[in-house]
Amino acid sequence: MRRDAYVEEVVSRCECLRRAGLWASEQVLRPRAWLENFDPQDKDVAAALLERFEYYNARLCDSLLVAAYNSLPDWADFNGSWPSPAEIMDALPSAVFTPVEGEQPNPTDSGHLLCRRARQLLSIQEANIVAPAAAVSAAAAGTPIVFIDDFTRSLYV
Repeated sequence: MRRDAYVEEVVSRCECLRRAGLWASEQVLRPRAWLENFDPQDKDVAAALLERFEYYNARLCDSLLVAAYNSLPDWADFNGSWPSPAEIMDALPSAVFTPVEGEQPNPTDSGHLLCRRARQLLSIQEANIVAPAAAVSAAAAGTPIVFIDDFTRSLYV
């Protein structure tokens, strides 16, 4: 495929995602303008990056968060080493939720935003959302912990 045709095909796919409501409006995501940042000989490489770009709008992020929460009972293990789905659901009201910190913790880490969205969407009490250090103390005391971030979900009971 010719370079210019490939670039145009990738941009067309981006426009389809926008029209379908899966991508933000042109004011937020501007694939054509972004591609203009590259020299002509590099546009095919930039298009390859753009083709693999994943964007989740707020509605999709909220849906993924709610789905992850609702799937926590799926972590039940029927060999006896994990609680049953019912036990997991019973433990959630007393669980503490905490963001995951990176190697270099930053106030802008995604887990903080997702904890706020969890409070808003799932009606989790503010007191049940704690800093990671407090979550470690709560876990030592036997409290169930739910770690929240955009790349993992875990439940330790």
